This record gives sequence, structure tokens and C-alpha cells, in this order.
Amino acid sequence: ISVAFFSTVATLMILGVAVMGLSQLVLFSRYFAQERFATLDDVSDLAARTAAYVWDGLEEMNGQDKEVGARLENILSKVDLIGQSANVYIFFTDSSGRVALASNSDHLTGQALPAEVLEAVAAGGGEAYHEMGRMDGVFDERFYVSARYIQRAGGPGVYLFVCASGQMLEDFVARFGSNFLLSACLMLVFASALTMVLMRSLTDPLHRISEAAQKFGGGDFSVRVEDVDGDGEIADLARTFNTMAANL
Repeated sequence: ISVAFFSTVATLMILGVAVMGLSQLVLFSRYFAQERFATLDDVSDLAARTAAYVWDGLEEMNGQDKEVGARLENILSKVDLIGQSANVYIFFTDSSGRVALASNSDHLTGQALPAEVLEAVAAGGGEAYHEMGRMDGVFDERFYVSARYIQRAGGPGVYLFVCASGQMLEDFVARFGSNFLLSACLMLVFASALTMVLMRSLTDPLHRISEAAQKFGGGDFSVRVEDVDGDGEIADLARTFNTMAANL
């Protein structure tokens, strides 16, 4: 009885903690992702407007190399400033997926963006494309990515990617996992203590009934089960034993 009761209580407690923990983890992850993507979308709007403003100036220069170079440096400086202020990475790619301009290339592996990603971004109709991962090896770690296609007037379109590291989520999951293990261990300790208390109150009367039955079977017909009161099944068993002993 003690083993079965302990196993049941411990299993229910662990399952309860696991279900609660997993549900909270899913909710927190979704909320965190929504917040990150919303922030990235805002930064993406700002970076797109800034880049478009500078590109409009490039179209008016008719290929003056020095001024074009200065404008490109201007784009890079502004994009880099936006990225640093929002703690994100910003880069532009051409239609082939090659990075043409980046605020920070520390986490870029140099691979071109997959064609299916570019198609999905272009098919968004101006809406931001969201993804969480390494984008088929483009990044060296997991990133939240918000991307959009920018159609340039008088020039080829470009793809804008705004990315934030997913390390914070991984750190949160790691901390959450350790807290869950600690909670599960505490639940087991609590289940053990609770089982000991409840089982003592449950099994002590059974032990007294068992001892009385052994003495009765050994020839001591005067033995009776004492100090078992109440309306439960064990009290009924004790009274039934005493009645049986008296009738015999």
C-alpha cells in the first residue's frame, strides 16, 4: 500500500509539474517571440525608410563614384547606428541572396540566403517575414529574423533582414529546465514526507489487526483489536474481526 500510494502521489505531482512547466514554457516562448518580432518589425521600418532616402539621393548622382561611395558609407553608418541602438543586426541582400551591406557581419557565415527564403519574403506583399533559426547555415547561431522586400524606384529590389540573437531564449530555456528539475525534486521530497505521514495513520491499524489475527490463530481467543475507531473501511475491518472473534 505504501509503495503504491507513494508511486501514485509522486507520479501525479511530477506530471502536474511537467504539464504546468511545459505550458508555461510554450506561452513564455510565444510571448517572447512576438515581442522580439514586433521590435524587429519596427526597426525594419526605420531601416527601410532610411535606406530608401539615401538610395533616392544615389539615383540623382548619375554614377558619380565618390559621392555614391559617400552615400553608401552614409547608409552603412546609419544602419549600424540603428542596429546598435536596438541591439540587432541589419543587412541587405541582392536578388541572389548575397549580403551587399551589413551593420555587423560577426555572425554571418558568408553563405547566400536560400532561394526559398527570398521567395517567401518577396511573396509577403510588404508584410514582414518571420523566422527563428540559422536560416540554413547563414548564421552561426539561432536568430530571430524579420525580413522584407524593398522595391527600389528605378533600380533592382533588395531584401532587408533585421535579426536579433536567440541566445536569450536558449538561456531562459536552460534556466527554466534547471528550475523544473529542482521543483520536481522538491515535489518528490514533499511526496515522500506526505506518504510517510498518511501511510503511518493508514497502516498502523492494519498492523494491529494483522497481529491480532496471528495471535488468534495461535490460540489466544481473548485477543481483540483495540484503539481503531471511526467510520472508514479499516475501522469496519477491526469491528468485523472483533465480532468474528466474539462469535467464535
